[in-house]
Amino acid sequence: MKTIFVTDLDGTLLDKTYDYKPVEKFIRKLKAKKVDVVFSSSKTLEEQEYYREKLRIKDPFIVEIGSAIFIPRDFFSHIYPRTRSVREYHVIEYGLRIEVIEKLLKDVENVYNVSLKRFTKMTPHEISEVTGLPLKMAEWARKRMYSEVIVKGFPNEDEIKEILRRYFHLNVFTSERLITVVGRADKGVALRILENLYYEEYESIEIIAAGDGEADIPMILAADLGVYVSNGKRIPNVLKSKKNVVIVNNREELIEFMLRYLSSSRK
Repeated sequence: MKTIFVTDLDGTLLDKTYDYKPVEKFIRKLKAKKVDVVFSSSKTLEEQEYYREKLRIKDPFIVEIGSAIFIPRDFFSHIYPRTRSVREYHVIEYGLRIEVIEKLLKDVENVYNVSLKRFTKMTPHEISEVTGLPLKMAEWARKRMYSEVIVKGFPNEDEIKEILRRYFHLNVFTSERLITVVGRADKGVALRILENLYYEEYESIEIIAAGDGEADIPMILAADLGVYVSNGKRIPNVLKSKKNVVIVNNREELIEFMLRYLSSSRK
């Protein structure tokens, strides 16, 4: 059986320092067990490429909350539909382009007479101050292709989020400090698309998905086995008592659970 580990980054594999080094050994162990490691994050192409290079990962990855799947050329032996090719990747796009999202947000700003603090309009220094990202990563975070990130705390916040969902048909995901706006994409849909490609390649597969936030819930529920990393937060009701969902407290428990599960399932 082919195992695919689909994982969020911030709050799941990465802590507030954004340092990849604490998970290097874990990733090496997964690769030694022939497990594919698929990032599925709100992070951009450039941000994810940095961690892929540092951790020597060559598998597909999902950017900007399920908006697009980047697949290294010749990764799959079969032919599959794709939107376009970018450098060494074939790309399956599912979300709206940033140009469309920006126009919709501009309409909202005009109607409500509000100026939203949006990543694409902020400087790297401003993004770094809000997120704690190093300046280089903050610059990469600005280069959004399919989503916009808005800093919370603006007037009529709840009403504007509802307008974006109900009338503009956008998906809106909220974290502690930020709001991410995407098209009708989510991590669960992207996982299902990638799952189908893997089924074309292998007779039997198992998908394990791990995440810690609202945007990760569709992915966790869509996986054969989901792992929710609580990080001290309240556990979402939709994940409680689910037979195929495991709750862990932090990254260390996630790593421990994954290695134990993989060892026991392969005996």
